[in-house]
Amino acid sequence: STKSSLVRNRKCPDSVPVADALMLSWLSELIWADWIWFPEGHGWADLQDHDGKVFPKPRDLWATIPVAICFLVIRQIFERTVAIPLASLLGVSDKQRVRASPNPVLEAHFCSTSKHPTQSTIESLSKQAGCSVRQVQRWFRRRRNQDRPSKLKKFREASWRFTFYLLAFFAGLAVLIDKPWFYDMKLMWDGFPKMPLLPSQYWYYMIELGFYVSLLFSVASDVKRKDFKEQIIHHVATIVLISFSWLVNYIRGGTLIMLVHDASDYLMESAKMFNYAGWRKTCNFIFTMFAAMFIITRLVILPFWIIYTTWVYPLTLYPPFFGFYFFNGLMFVLQALHIFWAVLILRMVVKFLPGNVRTLTYTDIVEDESVATKKRPMVMEVDEMETRMSRQDSVKKLENKREAGSGDVSDPNPIIISTAFAHCSNETLNVRPNLPEEEVKVDMMVVARKRPMRWQRGKIVEIVTKEDGRLKYKVNFEEKGKSLVSGHHIASDTTPKLEQLYVGARVVVRCQDNKFRFQPAVLAELPSRKNRLRFLVFLDDHTPIYVGLPLLHLVCRPLEDVLDDIPQGPHRSFMKKYLKDWPYPHLTQYRAGQSINVELNGVQQRCDVQVVDCSLIQVVFQDNQQKEWIHRGSIRLEHIARFLEMRGVGEHKDDSD
Repeated sequence: STKSSLVRNRKCPDSVPVADALMLSWLSELIWADWIWFPEGHGWADLQDHDGKVFPKPRDLWATIPVAICFLVIRQIFERTVAIPLASLLGVSDKQRVRASPNPVLEAHFCSTSKHPTQSTIESLSKQAGCSVRQVQRWFRRRRNQDRPSKLKKFREASWRFTFYLLAFFAGLAVLIDKPWFYDMKLMWDGFPKMPLLPSQYWYYMIELGFYVSLLFSVASDVKRKDFKEQIIHHVATIVLISFSWLVNYIRGGTLIMLVHDASDYLMESAKMFNYAGWRKTCNFIFTMFAAMFIITRLVILPFWIIYTTWVYPLTLYPPFFGFYFFNGLMFVLQALHIFWAVLILRMVVKFLPGNVRTLTYTDIVEDESVATKKRPMVMEVDEMETRMSRQDSVKKLENKREAGSGDVSDPNPIIISTAFAHCSNETLNVRPNLPEEEVKVDMMVVARKRPMRWQRGKIVEIVTKEDGRLKYKVNFEEKGKSLVSGHHIASDTTPKLEQLYVGARVVVRCQDNKFRFQPAVLAELPSRKNRLRFLVFLDDHTPIYVGLPLLHLVCRPLEDVLDDIPQGPHRSFMKKYLKDWPYPHLTQYRAGQSINVELNGVQQRCDVQVVDCSLIQVVFQDNQQKEWIHRGSIRLEHIARFLEMRGVGEHKDDSD
């Protein structure tokens, strides 16, 4: 018995691998069972080669790996020999970015903790690094700019994808143009699954699948866009869908799906290329074509023709099976992503319709993950509709008063609305664009502060570094005199670019009646259809004016909070509230001829509305016939003052409750 137990103990170790092998064999048979992937009466045996007919095999998919590697090599050659010369020909150029100076403390925080530190963290880092808060902020801004992909890199990537999608689309069209199921999609199930594989289908599949695999390999080095997660899901779903359709011989349907996807992708990539080159009109034209093609192919042809043929029609031929649900489940994942992208595309189409000042494309949404968007509440559409109806009622009341011969046509309860001014994502955020700062140097012409409300043009003759690290600039004014000013008291002498401006920007405005005089201001509105394509600014004395771009000069080194540069008082409080409420500032609704009360020299005085110009009204005071422009949300208006007082009381009650 001892001998037999030794024999059993000696055999036990060998039985474990046998059991594992049996388990794996059972799982393999279960996973690849005919009833899971094929309709009843069909199976893997139907895909065996016979009588000179070739069928797809699982081992064929291994060919996509070397194909993907070949694509990666060809891409590098293409970008160096074709894309870069093409970029130079189209005028694509990168601005030289100022690099952040080496700082181990800040670099460690940037790499391991956060690229966007909070204010308290910045103050702590400034002590650790021995720098001022302003220097730390500037370092992080420059360091983030270093990691941003260059315009040339984006162009190279877009040109590579454009070339592939264009060639793939016409190659797919050549493969399918003479096939009967291209015209009658129900024929894709004719003879399923015993449909022989054609050489053109084999190469079409291997090239498409190899390309998408190469995109997964290069995802770490490609430009990281805002829809990065959706792109990964799309690539994975596409690879699984193409591979599965190959395994179970859904090749006819698979080729149609790939063709529909390639039909619009090359248009989007070409629109990106022209966008990077600065060809705005060409970009908008191609993007409009892309939007139309995307909607037709992805939201019409794919769901109502192809998915209908893969989801509804097969049920009339075969009972449902797992493979049927698996394939169509992946199709619905792709369709959900198409709806998501269609919403983004339509938003972009709306934003560059005639009347909007800025030219936008789909790339503006998905190009940079650091660009945040602030969505407009759906309730605002209802609010604006109610506002228009109320405005019509108000006009009717005033007309009735005039017809009755009443001398006082004032409205005791004017409408106060929250008007939406934002037309694109950057307008909804009163934050500073993440752009490189202009270098301030000696002999540079600037507009500098001489007195609080008077700035003049001059030349920087010396840059002085104080003991605490702050920089001061010695300016020699054109109209006599010198002054030592800070960076937030000098402005560029050149006209700023539109992308540099934002609501809340610190600017200097040239006086229209005196080209040698400038006044400090805060930008309050960007050009749009609502303000007739003009900039609204508030001067530091609370005067609102509409100006054109040539009259604006951007402050070189604005304070982190631009309101710190405005003296304490009602105007500073108003600007704080205005920027907080943006892009939905509260405005009163007036019309010409209406009598209202406006504060003048600390006293509410009677005046008449002469002109209504977008967000401004021109009033004439009845006592002295003085004319003045006033913002329709100004705290000088009696109605606004009462409204804010009532809202403050209501908020106080809510807090106490």
